[in-house]
Amino acid sequence: MPDNTWFTPYKFPLSKCLSLGPSQGIDYELNKRAVVKLPFQYPAGNGSTIDAKKDHLYLSLRSFALLQRERQFYDLLADNPHPNIAQRFPSECVDGIFLEHLNPIEEFWTSSTKDTRMMWTQQLLSALAWIEKLGYTHGDISIRNIGVDHNYQLKLFDFGFITHRNDEDFDEQVLDDHFNLASCIHFLASGINPLAQAESAADL
Repeated sequence: MPDNTWFTPYKFPLSKCLSLGPSQGIDYELNKRAVVKLPFQYPAGNGSTIDAKKDHLYLSLRSFALLQRERQFYDLLADNPHPNIAQRFPSECVDGIFLEHLNPIEEFWTSSTKDTRMMWTQQLLSALAWIEKLGYTHGDISIRNIGVDHNYQLKLFDFGFITHRNDEDFDEQVLDDHFNLASCIHFLASGINPLAQAESAADL
């Protein structure tokens, strides 16, 4: 059987892990103000098949590549900040990205008011418009990539799939982002994530 136990450059207690599983990277809580995002790697154990080893190698290399892409975009944001994009904290660490601690917006929706939800929608659109002005599209717009800070302000994060307008798949990615943006706005207005219950594109 393949070894599906991923690991990161630094060891943290599982209780500090904020990620549901390995995707772009793994987020760990440092304190109530900061988190660190780390790349992950799968071991290729002796029990793994050749195909499993290839899959693990691909996912591991992709995690490091996506973290590097995200780091480069945050370098751009350092000179072009936006109040509704997650703040990166300066660090000389090359193995991770230190970010402000955000709460999942789904946890705050029920207690929010109609005016707050309207504010969140405007803030999300403002953040995405700023990213577009810089020449990019987010690449992975979803409810899980939207948080709320301690001042109840919406913040957008997760830029591993950020796509530049000169990239070959930019136009296609813009269409996907617009579709996913509509789903996020639907959630902000109603509290219902239309993608959560869908089993296929035909259900949407």
